[in-house]
Amino acid sequence: MKKFAFIVTLLLSSGYLLAQTAGYSAPNVESYKKKIKKSDALIKNPKKNVKTKTWINRGDLFVEVGSAHTGVVRVGMDATEEKFIMGKMTGLENKTIGDKTYEVHAYEGINLLFLNGKVALWKVTTPICKDPLFKAYNAYNKVIELDIDKKTYKSLAEKVNKLRNEFVKEGSNYYGMQNYKEAARYFEGAYNSLQLAPVAKEDTLMAYYTAVSAQTGGNHKLAVKFFKKSIELDYAQNGNTYLYLNTSLQALGDTIAGVNYLKEGFLKFPDNNNIIGNLINYYITKGENADEVLRYVEAAIKNSPDNASLYQARGTLLDKMDKKEEAKAAYKLALAKDPNSYNAAFNLGVMLYNVGVKINDEAIAIPPSKTKEYNAKLKEANEVFKESLPYFEQCHKIKPQEVAPLETIKNITFRLRNSDPEMKKRYEEVKKMLEK
Repeated sequence: MKKFAFIVTLLLSSGYLLAQTAGYSAPNVESYKKKIKKSDALIKNPKKNVKTKTWINRGDLFVEVGSAHTGVVRVGMDATEEKFIMGKMTGLENKTIGDKTYEVHAYEGINLLFLNGKVALWKVTTPICKDPLFKAYNAYNKVIELDIDKKTYKSLAEKVNKLRNEFVKEGSNYYGMQNYKEAARYFEGAYNSLQLAPVAKEDTLMAYYTAVSAQTGGNHKLAVKFFKKSIELDYAQNGNTYLYLNTSLQALGDTIAGVNYLKEGFLKFPDNNNIIGNLINYYITKGENADEVLRYVEAAIKNSPDNASLYQARGTLLDKMDKKEEAKAAYKLALAKDPNSYNAAFNLGVMLYNVGVKINDEAIAIPPSKTKEYNAKLKEANEVFKESLPYFEQCHKIKPQEVAPLETIKNITFRLRNSDPEMKKRYEEVKKMLEK
């Protein structure tokens, strides 16, 4: 009972008419359309369309139209409050959006979507006109254009702020509906509203929300514009804004610009391993500037000393730089951090195996007359092959379904089978496994 009384007090103090407490009354669509038609005629009248009042009234009308169905609706309204305000439902059904299922309460002109017993979203089913808030924005902008002496600015500032809030409300609702394209459009409308002269201030949150919505909705051009604006406004989200900007630039095919923003983000947020990871992936994929990417890997290791994948990346880079001993140490560190790192074990095994192949080729190149040198070089190669073997065995243990490690184990044990009974036994085992 106390909760109900609180709601009544809240509604009355918010300026709702007492008549509304009897139930929701859908807006008179035809009446509004007549008002819009009248306003359309006034702005075509050369005597009227030069007056600020004409455009102020038009802006006010479209703000009212924009909230005509939703003025009494709020997110979080429960069923008790809904019944008190909205009256009797005209329909009830369920609707799934993404991974959430909503209970849809239908009323004349609007559906309310309930989640966990409270209003989460809404859908206007009989809109009065298209884009009323954008029409309001254009009208207020026209007022500013006409009002050279700024006589309307004081009252207009309040109207602009109200318009901004309506844009935010609709943008948030579209975002919840997973209509990200429209969400971005309305958040951009909110941002632009505060750019109008009577207010003329930056709206950092709306710049960022516009960018995120645009990117999610696939409008990467708009996303780039507002992620850049967010960075300009120092809204970097611990560096993540640089990451998102890079994503949209990559989608637009502007790879170099994306990487440059990642570098800028790294300099400002050296602890952001996602930025470092993207830089590492870029340079490894390109196969160039190993020294530069190694710098990013070292920075990442400093931030996350227990991350095995970073030591693996270090090993890969050092291997490409032909720094085999350093690469071996890096791979071993990766396996010490994570013994189940298949890639670290496989890369280390392959690196050692390739070194063995190179030494074996050197042995073959020795003249037949130099038997002693040949045997020494061959023994050296076999030692390296033997050193690589445990890492392929580890790969087989981690991923027994993979054929490549078994094939390599077979080759190595075949080579060493005559000098070691255990190698011969293992060769026979693996041979049978591969024949199955």
